Amino acid sequence: MNDLVAVLKQPNGAIGQRSAAEQLEMLQTFCRAIGVNPDAFMRMLEGYEGLEAKCRALEARQSAEKPCQCNTIRTALEARCDNIWAAAKRACCPGNILYSQITLDEYSDNRHVPIDQIVQNFGAGYVNTFPVPVGSSIRLQQSPRPGYLPEQIRIDLALGNQGNNYLDLELCFYLGPGGTNKGKKIGPIWTGNEFLNKDGTQLAVEMPKYRGKVVEVGSVETIAVEIRNTGGGNALTSANVRLPYDEEKWYANCAAVDGC
Repeated sequence: MNDLVAVLKQPNGAIGQRSAAEQLEMLQTFCRAIGVNPDAFMRMLEGYEGLEAKCRALEARQSAEKPCQCNTIRTALEARCDNIWAAAKRACCPGNILYSQITLDEYSDNRHVPIDQIVQNFGAGYVNTFPVPVGSSIRLQQSPRPGYLPEQIRIDLALGNQGNNYLDLELCFYLGPGGTNKGKKIGPIWTGNEFLNKDGTQLAVEMPKYRGKVVEVGSVETIAVEIRNTGGGNALTSANVRLPYDEEKWYANCAAVDGC
């Protein structure tokens, strides 16, 4: 319990080495994981310190008479907080439960997640390979990997006959288990010209939020994108879709911490 108080409250603690915004984000992530209001959790820490001081004073007064019952209360609190602290060490990383530290380390220098796997036999109107003719769609998804928090969308598209009318392409993102499961739609239906200028230069687009919050992609979840060619005669010959994220911040949350 004392370790938990120190980490959350002291500037030289494991969390104290981060900025105030990062400390607040980690506290909120931890509290969501255990189902506790952050303000109530911090009041609990304050209450524990007060209880500990009272127990020491009461022990001093009653040492000649009988053992202090506060020891029993404190032991029960410490046992409970040991369990909470164990959960806290895992709650900051979305991938730790399903992936070993060795696997997580391999992703420490990745800056984006490619959405490049073509979903086969998704349904009527979907093709299994490029090119995508007018009136058809293709569905791409990411490969399995530890969870992450995508920040942006970067897309390159190529049309046949050197076409550049990217307005003819509709794109929609989904979050779900992957494969032929459609998943939950994330964000609007985009058009290609929202990602590319007429000359093909790329535009950085922020990842849409879901219910006002950053989209969290869990380790057993997959981001997929559907691209539909609504267009005027030119087939979609290729697509390059990537989701950049802050790999340093991701690895700071997922890396092994001394003493944990």
